[in-house]
Amino acid sequence: MKNVWRSDLAVSSVIGISIILAISLLSIGLMLLYTSPVISETQEMAKSQKIEQAFTVLDSRTSKASLGESPFRQPHFP
Repeated sequence: MKNVWRSDLAVSSVIGISIILAISLLSIGLMLLYTSPVISETQEMAKSQKIEQAFTVLDSRTSKASLGESPFRQPHFP
């Protein structure tokens, strides 16, 4: 009868799962490492475009108001 504790049959599956887990964690870490700056850069670019659009709307409204083409606007205060 074989000694179960000294058998190498179960070791290969544990090593295989450990290697697959290590490769998966390494790939997830690398993806996060390289995509994190891109995500923050994209957020910053969207924020600056939003500010630029707000200034464009402000410029349009002030131009209309200075030329007298703007309808009367009353601000709403809650």
